[in-house]
Amino acid sequence: MVSVIDPGIIPRNNESLFLESTQNGRVRSKRVFINGSKLKLKYCRICKIYRPARSCHCIVCDNCVDKFDHHCPWIGQCIGLRNYRLYVLLLVIANVYFVYIFVFSCLKIQQKDGGNGLIGLVRDCPETLVLACFSFVGACFVGGLACYHFYLIATNQVGFNFTYINIKMYCFRGMLIK
Repeated sequence: MVSVIDPGIIPRNNESLFLESTQNGRVRSKRVFINGSKLKLKYCRICKIYRPARSCHCIVCDNCVDKFDHHCPWIGQCIGLRNYRLYVLLLVIANVYFVYIFVFSCLKIQQKDGGNGLIGLVRDCPETLVLACFSFVGACFVGGLACYHFYLIATNQVGFNFTYINIKMYCFRGMLIK
């Protein structure tokens, strides 16, 4: 479902507009008031629109996406406003599945345990041992990714802004230290 739902693509402006530009050739941003707050809307040169706050142009899909989080290579689509809930649900279901496989693999290993140690376990049921190891690693990675997205939801952020701002601050601190 995540890969077939529109992530919140903002329609392009196909008409060419006369735009005011600054001295260095860059297009000015537009400042608007929404609910008493002053917001800066950035202009997208490719889509020829003023993007809403928290939207970004995806270079892979070549579209502006509302509340852009990231472009997911596993799904093959952007994760944005309209499919973010389903993406988080996918992460939770995948994590539950990995934990389920791990638990039942461990139960199978416990049933086959002949008291011969690791060598006997590898000899008796190698596929179950590999499946248990793979599902444990998968549960750790997918669970970590799900926790990261729960943190973003709790702090009302999107992944693109969170990582971009942190990388920018890290680079700036590095310049100060040098």
